[in-house]
Amino acid sequence: LLRDQDAGIGDPEKIGTFLRLIGLRLVNERSPKSDATVAELHRRKIIAEEEMPRDLKESIRAQTLADALVREPSQFLLTLDLISDPETYARELSTLEAAMATLARRAEAVALLAVMSTLARHAKGVGKPGPRENAALRAMKSMLDKQRLVPIATTLLVGPPHQREAARQLIVLAGSVGAAALYAARETTLDPAARATFVSVLRDAGPAGWALLSQVLPQMEVRDDAEL
Repeated sequence: LLRDQDAGIGDPEKIGTFLRLIGLRLVNERSPKSDATVAELHRRKIIAEEEMPRDLKESIRAQTLADALVREPSQFLLTLDLISDPETYARELSTLEAAMATLARRAEAVALLAVMSTLARHAKGVGKPGPRENAALRAMKSMLDKQRLVPIATTLLVGPPHQREAARQLIVLAGSVGAAALYAARETTLDPAARATFVSVLRDAGPAGWALLSQVLPQMEVRDDAEL
């Protein structure tokens, strides 16, 4: 039906009615496939936002924000700069945290670094930390998770060149968690060229990188440094 609608085949009003009936049924089905269909019907304005479950609405908002941040992060981040009311700021960060998780999963390191840099500036603030500064810090800490950072670490080792420097900064910024993500990514990477980057970034990580090596080297049988 969606293809027919796109191609202009059949009665548009009838097709729209059928799609809406299907969408309203899928709203209650709740599977990854049905949620994706409902999201597409919402994008086409066939299903209204108020007709969708709250978590699905939040997911769509996060995906939409993630897409916008990849295209041009400055527009949203400049708007975030101007929000001084702590409650409004916290609401925006609730959606932003979910969008950050999406960016990490997609390995969109450039966009994620832009967000983290803005949050770091907000967390620093001026004078005594308040609700806004604390909210920014919590959002940053939500990314200090090894599994979330593994796609970023993989991009650092073998990903697109334009994403690698941002990925390096994110991994170093994450300290011991970033080092653990980098090691996990290295274990699953077969490209020999990844070795030099792995070693270099562990050095950049400083104490966090050396601490990781001191933990894993006794468990490994390394014949030469090329196996690192």
